[in-house]
Amino acid sequence: ELYMDADCSEWRRAVALFRNGWTGWQLGEKTAAVWGNPPPAQNWRSFLRNAILERCIYLDTLGMTEEDMRDFFLRLEQYKPTLMMGHAYSLYYFARFVEKENPAAYFNLKGIISTAMMLYPWQREVIEKVFNCKIFERYGCEEVSLIASECEAHRGMHINTDSLIVEFLKDDGQPAAAGEEASVVVTDLMNYGMPVIRYKIGDRAVYSDELCPCGRQTRLVTKVTGRDADFVVTPNNRIISGISLTENFSLKVPGVEQMQIEQFEPDRLKIKIVRDKDFNDNSARILRELCLKTFGAVMQCDVEYADKIPQEKSGKYRFVISHLKE
Repeated sequence: ELYMDADCSEWRRAVALFRNGWTGWQLGEKTAAVWGNPPPAQNWRSFLRNAILERCIYLDTLGMTEEDMRDFFLRLEQYKPTLMMGHAYSLYYFARFVEKENPAAYFNLKGIISTAMMLYPWQREVIEKVFNCKIFERYGCEEVSLIASECEAHRGMHINTDSLIVEFLKDDGQPAAAGEEASVVVTDLMNYGMPVIRYKIGDRAVYSDELCPCGRQTRLVTKVTGRDADFVVTPNNRIISGISLTENFSLKVPGVEQMQIEQFEPDRLKIKIVRDKDFNDNSARILRELCLKTFGAVMQCDVEYADKIPQEKSGKYRFVISHLKE
């Protein structure tokens, strides 16, 4: 459990709203969110805040059926928000739906904020093409809120030095060099209700010392490589990033709508696949060959075909789930 005082809560909200402006959105303009568990109006104050300040419509990612997405698509056309935000994969999933349903659709968006999950280049390409605007990646966590966010130059994500000290440490606890993958450690300068000091949040990332051409002087996070737990470990102790696995399998196997890899034992994986109309016998062959090449002959890969891969309670998707440490 985490506690925070009222000043901290307001500060975090102010920082997020300020950086929303990097997309071109202005305070008071309408927004839309593809998000899990949309916050209900608890009282008249929260109702008025949403009606006057946030002015937000939601697509609940815990119920992204075709009917839900079609209804949200129609509301987007009518409501005309200038900013949309959401989980990276959920935005991509909705963009794919719009692309199939109405490829000529026009939206009034100035920008899209992608957060909560790693945004892949191929997802960025689809989302920007469908909604005809730039996407701005954002990185954060529940404990300290916003950690870094992308600006209009799109060279990386600026660290939130208004609120945090962010360190990048190697496995031996020493500071990592620029360009080196490392554990992310945060200190929250604003939460006096429950101090969070040098907290290892469980993510791994890469930073850069190069200054952004936008002129802001803060250090950039250039890549978030995943959660510590989101790695596959082969029987010969080779560690494979879940992010690289997802990108490789999604791009190389034709007809994959969704996928998820679960590791139960050092020599056994379950690969869950949701197929689209382009999946065929050749896709299955490529999948088997890719498993053999990636994991080796000693790894047993059980392929399971499903109609849908459900989200977690937060509304996020997990591409790789390791049970080895549980």
